[in-house]
Amino acid sequence: PPGPPAVLAGRLKPYVASLAVRQAARGRGLGAELVRACEAAAAGKGQRIVQIQVESTNEVALRLYARLGYRVVAMDTRARKLVGDVFFGESVLFTKLTLEKTLGGDAT
Repeated sequence: PPGPPAVLAGRLKPYVASLAVRQAARGRGLGAELVRACEAAAAGKGQRIVQIQVESTNEVALRLYARLGYRVVAMDTRARKLVGDVFFGESVLFTKLTLEKTLGGDAT
């Protein structure tokens, strides 16, 4: 269901809501390094599951997350984001996917 990250055994699952690499630095594995650092931080806190939220149209990110072992577990077709200036921008609908990975699995 759409909404905040899921609760597992009474605790929030760690999740990445926004991750970006500057255009000039792309293609060097920095995105994968950032995700792995998030996974390591979660594992260090005793967490076994990490979630990532991403726009459904972000094909580059979706390919990265799939390579790292994430799978889609939820889709929110009513998500909103601000486009443009904070005062004069507009709120637009987009589809947000929630992906999930169990740490310690086969994919790395």
